[in-house]
Formats: sequence, structure tokens, C-alpha cells
Amino acid sequence: MENNQIQPIHIVAQELSEKTIELATYRLAYENVNQENKELKKENEELKELKELVNSNEQIKALVEKVKNER
Repeated sequence: MENNQIQPIHIVAQELSEKTIELATYRLAYENVNQENKELKKENEELKELKELVNSNEQIKALVEKVKNER
């Protein structure tokens, strides 16, 4: 609405409808990114636990280091 002009109701309704669809699209994208973030955090935590387990077992740690050095 430029220059404070009164807009016909159908134009206002259409703009509102377009903005509602746009917001719904953003919401879906946000939810998808948020879900992916949760999954990555969980995976990261599992990898940290696995790393701690490997580091706590000296035999496995030595074997992992040997394999790393062979690459």
C-alpha cells in the first residue's frame, strides 16, 4: 500500500493469501532443517561415544592408529 491509498478487499485478500503460503513454505523448510539438525546432533553424540570407547580400549586404539598410518 503506497501513499496510504485504500486497496480493494480482493487485492488485500490475495496479498494475505500469498504471504500465508510463503510463511507456510518457510515453516516447512525450518522444520526440515531443524529435524536434520537434531539427527546430526544425535549422530555426532554417537560418534563421540564411539570415539571415547575406542580411546578407552588401548588395543583397539593401537589398531586404529596402525590402520591410519597405513593409509
